[in-house]
Amino acid sequence: MLGIIGAMGCEVEKIVSCLDGAKETMICGQQFWQGKLGGRDVVVARCGAGKICAAMCAAAMVIRFGVSGIINTGIAGGLDKSLRQGDFVLAEDVVQHDYDTTGVGDPIGWFSKLKTTSVSCDPVLTEKLYNSIDKGPWQIKRGRIATGDQFIADEDKNTWIRDTFGAAAVEMEGAAIGAVCAQSGIPFAALRCISDGADGEAPLDFPAFARIAADRCADAVIKLMEAT
Repeated sequence: MLGIIGAMGCEVEKIVSCLDGAKETMICGQQFWQGKLGGRDVVVARCGAGKICAAMCAAAMVIRFGVSGIINTGIAGGLDKSLRQGDFVLAEDVVQHDYDTTGVGDPIGWFSKLKTTSVSCDPVLTEKLYNSIDKGPWQIKRGRIATGDQFIADEDKNTWIRDTFGAAAVEMEGAAIGAVCAQSGIPFAALRCISDGADGEAPLDFPAFARIAADRCADAVIKLMEAT
């Protein structure tokens, strides 16, 4: 069984609508839908924003549903200056930009349990995701996604995250989900569609484009399941 996690309703609603025999379950205030997608058993969850919610959700998927891997889908702010609204970032690895224990000698963004500053995505699952993306006029960039408990809408913070971590996009859940997967020994992949420039200067505002961007990622996840 594969797990699929999005933070907001718009990031998972399209996927849930395609489930056969969907059964809803509430665990610790989070919504889970179990069913079949493309003939395969899946569990889809709306975890809520932020690393705490994301980690709780991923752990529940592992413990309660016994998932064999997790895909994180949704929207993100662009850090790479070449990215525009509607472009994709397919994660090669994830980092946490807001975790700082440098005062005791750790590198910034340290995952203390994993003894690393980044969590790698599973190459097989990632490649399947890439093959499932609609190759339209938008860019598909492979790179690093940064996670933190902040909605980034400031150019200075945007630049700091990009320059410090070499990240292409920023969001609020991926690294937490990736860490749970790494500690549980299961594959993890993340696909994000750029909804804004994470700098407060988006030509089309965040609420207006969020659903469009989320649906593009959802389409790729649905196609992956139908093709597997």
